[in-house]
Amino acid sequence: VGEVLEWTSWELYNFVLIGLTNEFIELGISADIKITVLQLWARYLGKLEVAFISAKEKLIPKLARRYKKR
Repeated sequence: VGEVLEWTSWELYNFVLIGLTNEFIELGISADIKITVLQLWARYLGKLEVAFISAKEKLIPKLARRYKKR
């Protein structure tokens, strides 16, 4: 009770990206843009090694330097 949740920048960007993507769709861009945004975001997170890492290699996802456990 009274615990403050900390978010990583990647988690916050998820909200920003979905919001911007939805705005683009409302402006008339095809809803197919959601797949493209997801693919680009997943690739970016994979390159940073924070998500979508190889299941074949035993790697631990990296965390932000200022990450605080929730």
